[in-house]
Amino acid sequence: MKGVLTLLGLQEDAEESSVISAIQALMDRAAKADEEKARAETAEAEAATAKNKVAEFETKALEREAEEFVAKHAAVIRNKEDIKTLFVSNKEATIKLVAAMKPADDKPAAKVLNRADGKAPAGEDQEQARVRQDREQFVEALVRNKGLSRADAWAHAATARPDLFPDRKR
Repeated sequence: MKGVLTLLGLQEDAEESSVISAIQALMDRAAKADEEKARAETAEAEAATAKNKVAEFETKALEREAEEFVAKHAAVIRNKEDIKTLFVSNKEATIKLVAAMKPADDKPAAKVLNRADGKAPAGEDQEQARVRQDREQFVEALVRNKGLSRADAWAHAATARPDLFPDRKR
């Protein structure tokens, strides 16, 4: 019992009432500490909730800002959702990226024609078109088969097949 009295800060000959009051004081301090701990936990939970709300409001504000940014730069942006996502994740880089972009060209690319798609020029009769086509095929065959340059193939074709060059004087 002496050890308990010493722990309570009492003398060895302390009366029962003083022991009870010392124990009661310890119990009161413990209850007060529990209350303080509960208040601290509550405050911590409220702070976390407030942080989450602030983060949610900031996210909504950033998404709204992204919407405005995309609307403002609609001329250069084709995929609006991707740019919004990029804006939310990295605002500065997205602003720099969009600033460097050119306006989108909505015109379809011109069709590239090849010889099969070609037509004879207007005003050319069938015979002239046939001669022109034969001449071009002969020149292409010389380039492909004999390894001549196009200029050499044209010169060789003019001497080898003068019938393909009716407009030249012989």
